[in-house]
Amino acid sequence: MKSIRDMEDQMRPRWRQRKNNSLLIRSRHDVVTINFFVNIILLSRLLPDFYLVDWLSDRECRFYIDGPGGKKEIVNPDLYLVTEDGSARTPRVFLEVDNGTLDNKQLHIKLIRFFRYYKSKKYIRDLESQQFPMIAILAPDERRLETLRKSILKAKQSSSDSVSGMPFWLSTFDQVEANCIDNGYVSTKPLEKVWIDEQ
Repeated sequence: MKSIRDMEDQMRPRWRQRKNNSLLIRSRHDVVTINFFVNIILLSRLLPDFYLVDWLSDRECRFYIDGPGGKKEIVNPDLYLVTEDGSARTPRVFLEVDNGTLDNKQLHIKLIRFFRYYKSKKYIRDLESQQFPMIAILAPDERRLETLRKSILKAKQSSSDSVSGMPFWLSTFDQVEANCIDNGYVSTKPLEKVWIDEQ
């Protein structure tokens, strides 16, 4: 009898083509990322109308754009997820786990690179989709969440590119129960209305 993973591989052949479909654990940041990811995998097995269609780990989420002066810049979210939930749309997500270690300047640079990637439309080729992923950012607490919200609004205002339609979702580790796997249970919180936008 074939294993569940073998059956999944046959249904979603891109998973088989991956050479590095693993995540590195180096810090609390990586533990939160992996907890979130494992929770999504388990939800796709538990819920009848929710599927994890595709994903890229942090090592594969490396997208290059031309920055000022033709210098190459890298955009690398912590995870890229493609899911199906029974609706007509296919949610695509860039997950960013924020530990509160980036100062305002570093945070601004990171956001501007996302804006440039969005404006370049290079994601259409990189991700084989016309739809730009929602950028879901997890913060350790409400205070950091507010800092992120203000930083996104400020970066959007200062950007010369038209990025008003870029989707952001924000939440905290606790609200999304990002460490539930380490705590021994699967949570539906990532799929519930615990996220807010930057407005």
